[in-house]
Amino acid sequence: MFALIMATFVPMADLFIIPAAGSMYGHFADANVSALNFILSGPALIALIVAPIAGKLMSVIRKKFLLMIGVVLFGIGGILGIAVENVYYMVAMRCIVGAAVGIVAPCCMAILNDVFTDEKQLGTMMGIWNAGMSTVGAVVGITAGIVAATQWKAVFELFWVAVPILVILIFAMPKRTPYEAARAEGTAAAAADVSVKKEKMPWNQLSFDLFGYFIGELVICVIYYVIAIYLAELSIGSAALAGTLATVMTATTFVACMIFGALFAKPVVRKFLPFAMFFIIALAYFCFALIPTVPGAVAGMALNGLANGLMMAYYQSHIAIIVPKSQAPFALSLSSSVLGMAMFLTTYVFTFLHGVGPGTVTFVCLVLAIVCVVMMIPALLRHLKDTVK
Repeated sequence: MFALIMATFVPMADLFIIPAAGSMYGHFADANVSALNFILSGPALIALIVAPIAGKLMSVIRKKFLLMIGVVLFGIGGILGIAVENVYYMVAMRCIVGAAVGIVAPCCMAILNDVFTDEKQLGTMMGIWNAGMSTVGAVVGITAGIVAATQWKAVFELFWVAVPILVILIFAMPKRTPYEAARAEGTAAAAADVSVKKEKMPWNQLSFDLFGYFIGELVICVIYYVIAIYLAELSIGSAALAGTLATVMTATTFVACMIFGALFAKPVVRKFLPFAMFFIIALAYFCFALIPTVPGAVAGMALNGLANGLMMAYYQSHIAIIVPKSQAPFALSLSSSVLGMAMFLTTYVFTFLHGVGPGTVTFVCLVLAIVCVVMMIPALLRHLKDTVK
């Protein structure tokens, strides 16, 4: 588990660069703005394309080996990211980093699914893994912020973390997962796998989960990215408060991930989790829209983080258990793509809603709260029929 948590430095790749964004834009003031924007958000776009490919490759390539390839690409694209001070060179390097993100996250989830065959254990481990990832994100964000304040180019030196991660993966993880070993040895599990491969992917249920995951994370990410704008618009706080609120969200995300296993282990509670998650998000955005104060912002970010932790762990775990075992890597890779797409589109959705309304962040928050209230209805109706035990 420690090795897989360390590997989450790769999905946190954007946090290495974001603190240096202002200085980078100033340094390349005459460069193509679209290219500069791609340096920040492009990896998410590349990741959502690569993730399904990685999901398919896991059926023919050992997951550990594929995971190591992802970490190597992460190191190459990151360490050499500023070796040539040219925007288009940096775009190419960030594409490599995006490919690494698209490989590593699905591999980690697929390995967890191979190792923990019991649904209760899987839910617990998915929660712990996501909690570890939120902790890694907080460490990366703080460290990158400190480094960027000294010299923005130095943030690329942080990508050297790929080296110890690779060493840990080599020595701390077995060559094959138990599931891969069973297939290789031709045991009863392998025979069962043959029959599983003949089963059809439950696309209706999978699509419903992916759609819910997409909408939920899209809404959750909006305020995370624009909290500084929200505070400035209301004149209730500075960038320092924005950083504190981001930390609040990270803390509650961690808490939610840690308690998720206990919730997921109870079938009755599990059925109501999608409804509860959208209820919590709606409550958070109503706080932002109707209580435009510092206490309202604190409550909103805390609730948003709680929903974020539950949502990531829930959909990753639920998707893994509703699909045939042999198709779980591909299904989980689709969840990674959906998450990447949600994060990529967040700023565009905010800009659109901000433009069609009165032009305030509070209006955007009100609209998103209503969206989540609407999503509560199908979430409740669908998952009341959930027969997964």
